[in-house]
Amino acid sequence: MGAQNLQQQMIEAALHSGSYAELTRNLFEVLRTANPRWSYSVFANKAGIRSRSFPREVAIGARRLTYASHIKFIKGLGLKGDLAKLFSTMVFLQEEDLDPERRTSTQLVAQVEKLKRRLKQKMITPHPVPTPLNVSNWRFVYAALADETRGASLSEICLRTGLKPSICQEIVNHLIDQRLVYRTAGSERFLPIAANLHFANLPPTANSFQEFYCRSLELIKRTAQRSFKEEDRLFYSNVITLDQKNLANFKQRLASLLDEFADREIDYSGDTVVQIALGMAPSPELLKT
Repeated sequence: MGAQNLQQQMIEAALHSGSYAELTRNLFEVLRTANPRWSYSVFANKAGIRSRSFPREVAIGARRLTYASHIKFIKGLGLKGDLAKLFSTMVFLQEEDLDPERRTSTQLVAQVEKLKRRLKQKMITPHPVPTPLNVSNWRFVYAALADETRGASLSEICLRTGLKPSICQEIVNHLIDQRLVYRTAGSERFLPIAANLHFANLPPTANSFQEFYCRSLELIKRTAQRSFKEEDRLFYSNVITLDQKNLANFKQRLASLLDEFADREIDYSGDTVVQIALGMAPSPELLKT
């Protein structure tokens, strides 16, 4: 089982888990399917847990996790990003005294649901199809559709993107053909299959994401050249020193932080679509001549 397929299987297991004990069992089964040598003993050793029986007892609900042991479980299961956050939140939901933020059960339930929605979005992989020239802006139109419950009318899409109605209609028709969008029965509103689709999680060749990303940076560059000091625009750049072996982990944590911030700030009733594009690369690659 490839790394990407394993990640998809782990997300699927997480989406069908209702407690941290069930989540532990489900993730364990995925890992054992991927590696027949995987066992609770192997897991305990990887997690740094002395008792070989403790992980099994937690998985069947006979033992409870502490804050320290739940961190070890995350390490042992190899969880990162939203999967790690989901595991922690499900632990805090059942063991409320462990939550450092002291959130209420209602807030924790809401966070679990949000994390599961975000993980579900990462599993969506639209099939790439030839893209007409006018449809190259389809991600902007997709963002203008708001969430999967309210959607948007053609006039709302035009307002949020600034594109002409004829272009918006062409793009919407293209998205319907791609099965990314559908029209509600008996109305003129269009609904996305998921809110805030995470394009960066698609395979490298899917929907020419690389081309879209480079074009996004070019658009932001042009905007900076035209109106660099406007209060409603952000042009941010920084250069820092890191350890080479930690770059992959830094990238993942930064992307997760940005995803979480965007999900928290998004306003589905807003009247403007905002482009956010971020890049990170080590200086030897950036400074090649």
